[in-house]
Amino acid sequence: MKNRYIFIILFLILIMLPKVTWSDDSVNINNIIESAKRNGEIESQIFLGLMFYNGNGVSRNYEEAMKWFRKAAEQGSAKAQANIGVIYYEGNGVPQDYSEAAKWYLKAAEQGIAIAQLNMGVFYYQGLGVTQNYSEAMRWYRKAAEQGIDTAELNIGVMYHKGIGVPQNFSETLKWYRRAANKMNKEALYNLGTMYSKSEGVPQDYIQAHKWFTLAANQGDRLAEEYRDQIKMLMSSTQRAESHKLVTAWTPE
Repeated sequence: MKNRYIFIILFLILIMLPKVTWSDDSVNINNIIESAKRNGEIESQIFLGLMFYNGNGVSRNYEEAMKWFRKAAEQGSAKAQANIGVIYYEGNGVPQDYSEAAKWYLKAAEQGIAIAQLNMGVFYYQGLGVTQNYSEAMRWYRKAAEQGIDTAELNIGVMYHKGIGVPQNFSETLKWYRRAANKMNKEALYNLGTMYSKSEGVPQDYIQAHKWFTLAANQGDRLAEEYRDQIKMLMSSTQRAESHKLVTAWTPE
């Protein structure tokens, strides 16, 4: 059984707007454009950027999306800055440019956008658009984790698990995996299963391993389902029953 080390980048950050349908007469693209131009309203500018980016109510147009995101970003909108980072990362309407993506993610991250902080952690870990720096990766993961981002918690656990940028520390690994698992992060649930099955930082415990693999499988993780079934073959009927009780009783803290 192998631990799954996954570093995930998350994408567009949506602002909270009143729920509308595109047939609603109140949603008039010309009115929104006029408001964005005349009043320089940041929300209208981001709304337009998202409409053009996703093709909602208008023809998809990445250049127009970038234009409106830039207008909002120039006024200091962290959400718009993060979305510009997305466009450069994906290369939609512009040449793909990780350095530009990192520049814009950093602007948003410094203003406290948690997803941008996570993405900066990923960029520093992988050396995308920046010089690879594990200490910086950990710093940004911690900032995102402080805001409750489960992927950041998972990634901190991974770094302690593998001893990347920090001394290998299974106690810290377990702490961070559990924090992410409490948000039903299936990768963290899976990795906890492997730690109990392989006796990494904890005594080997098939009951606990089976429990964590089952919880991950319940989140749709097929590999966890496969390993759960393998562990099950090594367990007595009493152990299986105990694991079932633990799964049934388990709730995120």
